[in-house]
Amino acid sequence: MIDSPSNSLDSPGPSDGSLGDGFSVCLDALRFMTAIAVVLYHARYLEFGGQVFGVGYRYGWDAVKVFFVLSGFVIAYVAETKSNSLPLFFRDRLSRLYSVVVPAILVTCIADSLGHLLAPEMYTEKFFSGEWPIARLAANLTFANQLWFANIRPLSNAPFWSLGYEFWFYAIFACTTFLSGWNRIATTLIVAVIAGPKILLLFPVWWMGVWSFRTGRTMQRKTGLLLLIWTITFGWVYYQVGLPKYIQACTEVLLGQS
Repeated sequence: MIDSPSNSLDSPGPSDGSLGDGFSVCLDALRFMTAIAVVLYHARYLEFGGQVFGVGYRYGWDAVKVFFVLSGFVIAYVAETKSNSLPLFFRDRLSRLYSVVVPAILVTCIADSLGHLLAPEMYTEKFFSGEWPIARLAANLTFANQLWFANIRPLSNAPFWSLGYEFWFYAIFACTTFLSGWNRIATTLIVAVIAGPKILLLFPVWWMGVWSFRTGRTMQRKTGLLLLIWTITFGWVYYQVGLPKYIQACTEVLLGQS
C-alpha cells in the first residue's frame, strides 16, 4: 500500500523538501514497472492457468521489496510535508489503508462465493484458507494477519499479506518520528514487540525508503551515481552466487517455513 506524491509539487530543493513533477513521474513509472512484475509473478500460479508468464516468477518477491522502499520514501515525504503530527498521520494512514482494505475484503468474499459455485474443485487446494472465515477476515481488517509467526490469509486473497506489514511499518515510523525522549523509546519497543520478528525483518527494507528521502535532498549527484552503480553490481552478484536461496534456507531454519 503506497501513497502517491502529488503531481503538482514544486521543484525539488533541499530547503523545502518537495519532490518535483519530474521526480514524481519517475516514482510512478517505477511503481508501474514493479506492479507489472508482481502481476506476472501471480499470473504464474497454477490456479491462474500455469506457467504462461514465467519471466515474472524470479523477480516477484524483489518487486515487493521495491514497493516497500517506495512506500517508506513516500511516507517520509508525507510525514514531513502533509501529515506532520501523530493524530493527523494516523488519520491519513488509516483512511488510505481502509480505502483499499474494505473493497479488497468485499471483492474477495464475492469472488470466492462465485468461485465455490463455478469451480468448487479449486477450493480444495492448499492455497485456499477457508476455515474460521469470520476470524480470518477480522484479523485482516485489524492488521493482525501477520503478527509474529501468524500468516492469516483472507480466504483466497494471498497478496493481502503485505498490508499487515505496511500498517506496522507506519506505526513504528510514527513512534520514532513524532515522539521524543523515553516516550519514543518505550512506545517504539512496545509496538515492535507486538509486530514480531517477521515484520521487523522486513522493516529495514521499508526504512531504506525513509533514509533515501531524508538523505537524497542533500546528497551530491556523484555520490548518488556511485550508490546506483554499487546497487546494480551488488544485485547482479546477489543472484549470480545464489544468495536468495541461501538466505531463504537460513530463515526457514530460524523461523520455519511460511
